[in-house]
Amino acid sequence: MRDVRGAGRLVLVATALLWSGFVVGCGGDDGGSGADAAGVPAEDAGDGGDGGGGTVGGGGGGASLTVDGEAIDVGSPLCYLEPQDSAGGGGQILATAQVSGTNADGVRVALDFTRFDADSTFHGDDITLDVGELGDSVGFAASLDEGTIEVADGVVSGDDITLTEPGSGDSVVVSFDLDC
Repeated sequence: MRDVRGAGRLVLVATALLWSGFVVGCGGDDGGSGADAAGVPAEDAGDGGDGGGGTVGGGGGGASLTVDGEAIDVGSPLCYLEPQDSAGGGGQILATAQVSGTNADGVRVALDFTRFDADSTFHGDDITLDVGELGDSVGFAASLDEGTIEVADGVVSGDDITLTEPGSGDSVVVSFDLDC
């Protein structure tokens, strides 16, 4: 496993920039264009996808996330499963998916997956898990070989993936299925 101390934070920043650009690009008022409340065109939202290009939007399918065996109550995933230029590190992002919800104690839990191509500084599958409110949370991360996380037929999934908190070395095990 690669050292993720600095890379984990950079991946979080790059992902935040990516998603903020995606949300801003969608706009808030669809002006009658047939977009949903999040601004995702109706033809793109929840199309089930093919695992390749074209699966974009707020997901219409279900999602599941477990952290150390605890099922997290999550909403619909946000996915972008077609290649796009990377905001940092060069190369391309081949797929990205996010889901968030709350654990049994009502604490916010957010999972982020991004696959970077071979030309990227962060080549491979990167996963982060953020537990707690923004600005006061604990982040866990793993940088894995490309293909460790399955991306097929519009579904992003991983089983028994160990994520580590870089500062303390604490770890959690996550499993997830995100139907984009």
